[in-house]
Amino acid sequence: MESIPPELFNLGHIVLSLQATKPRTVGANTAVIITLPADRTLEFAESIHRGTLIRHYLQYNILNLDPIGTVNY
Repeated sequence: MESIPPELFNLGHIVLSLQATKPRTVGANTAVIITLPADRTLEFAESIHRGTLIRHYLQYNILNLDPIGTVNY
């Protein structure tokens, strides 16, 4: 697991530009913007997370993060 470099974290968001191409098509472009939380000290809002394994992919419900000390398990 890697951590986000501080200089990138200080920007407040990460922008990913994605391009999909296929022969004989015009393709598609999109941008995914990940907004980083202002507080770097976070914990999972729930102590247990459930997912479903479908065709070798694990699907989770939304995983919420909260500032440390605000979560009541």
